[in-house]
Amino acid sequence: MSEDERVGLLIDVGDARTRARAVTTTSSATSRDGVEEDLEVGGDSVERRRQRRHRASSSSCVAVGVLTSLLATGAAISFVGKGVSSTESRSVFSASLGDKPTTVTSTSTREDRATERQNGRRMERRTGRVADRQRARRETKTKTTSDADLGTEDDDPAVGSVVFLTYSDKLTDGLCVGGETAAMRGIDLHMLGVSKADERFDESGVKNVKTKKLFAFLKALEDERARAQLGIDDSTIVSLADASDVLYFSSKAEIVASFREIERTEDFPRNRLVVFGAERNCWPWMMKDEERIVGGRRACEDFPADVGSSYRFLNSGSLIGRAQGVAALLRDVIKHMKTLDDDDQLVLAQAYARQLKGDGSSLYEIRLDHSVKLYQTAWNTALESTNFAQYASKSAFYDSRRARVVNSETHTTPAIVHFNGDHRNLLTLARHFMNHCAKVPEYAAIKEKLHQTYPWFDLECESVIERVRGTP
Repeated sequence: MSEDERVGLLIDVGDARTRARAVTTTSSATSRDGVEEDLEVGGDSVERRRQRRHRASSSSCVAVGVLTSLLATGAAISFVGKGVSSTESRSVFSASLGDKPTTVTSTSTREDRATERQNGRRMERRTGRVADRQRARRETKTKTTSDADLGTEDDDPAVGSVVFLTYSDKLTDGLCVGGETAAMRGIDLHMLGVSKADERFDESGVKNVKTKKLFAFLKALEDERARAQLGIDDSTIVSLADASDVLYFSSKAEIVASFREIERTEDFPRNRLVVFGAERNCWPWMMKDEERIVGGRRACEDFPADVGSSYRFLNSGSLIGRAQGVAALLRDVIKHMKTLDDDDQLVLAQAYARQLKGDGSSLYEIRLDHSVKLYQTAWNTALESTNFAQYASKSAFYDSRRARVVNSETHTTPAIVHFNGDHRNLLTLARHFMNHCAKVPEYAAIKEKLHQTYPWFDLECESVIERVRGTP
């Protein structure tokens, strides 16, 4: 069975929460993400259908889904999907709206044609109400930012630019596909450490591979030549993330808008704010209910419990803030490390614990993304299960029709996803996303820059990306 077939089998088309319900009597329709998308009216080539399915807005993807088209006469139904006949698709579509399956038949009698037109108008009104309910749910429950609300950096001269950094001391499949997903969403991801030619980021003296990133990121934020090359000043927004298990699903503008929304809620200088992803496990002190470090259970009790979600604890795999505050944080945690090989999540969580006790630094303030708007951690969610592409209550799952990860607990579509536990679905999910999410207009320019800056990406990563992508 091919990977595409596997993903297809994982999608529960019978679940009313994930079924595509919107139909229209015109030759175009608006997708769930507000994208004008032409509908199937028979006779189109495979290539033209694929192009229509890949249209997307700047902040979200339009994925291959089950799209329906009710012709103006109400006499026939066309369904986009493998192995579904017109009659079957009509029955499935009606069932998704709560009706008993019926079959639409075209006849030559005036009475039957009148009945068909009446049924068509009735179906049109019904599906219009369904679309209205879906739109209302999106606007009230899904806490995402629309293009109209994103704004630009010109709206606030103090915003500065945004720079995305990751670090790895070796090339991996996850690093390659992570860079590809970032480029597809318009993010120029700077990949430190892989090239041994740049000795500034050679952290071979540190044995713990996860802790190496702390030293490398600090050098990128302090070294004058690196700052100039990366375009970093003290007010620059910097996103730091792990390299081999992170995928990017949102545009740069959407990520910046979400971060600035958090900034506006704080009453301290913006250069001090550092926002971390949050997770459900109190790592590394605990593994679920099992204590891994002596005194870990007591340490975890210090984390606030009433945070609005089950994502209570700091995750070190992704953070965002302005360069001045992030650099201050990294300097402080390195100063508190007992050895060069201390666990990165431990030392960062300890910094947060000191802050909670009133003993934190005055140079930075840590906040966790409890709402899972910026960062989704995959541990203990449906993303780690064999049913990762099915709706899951109070969890996170992959919505293949939107090519987005959805958190059904916080009603968000997180921008960046970190597979901080089981990685088995990472490449499968990346494969579907790369095949079904539209690329932003600047994609080609970003990829050309990647190849020029990191020759190894062109020589090695492109073959990895093609292998993972497979045949659409």
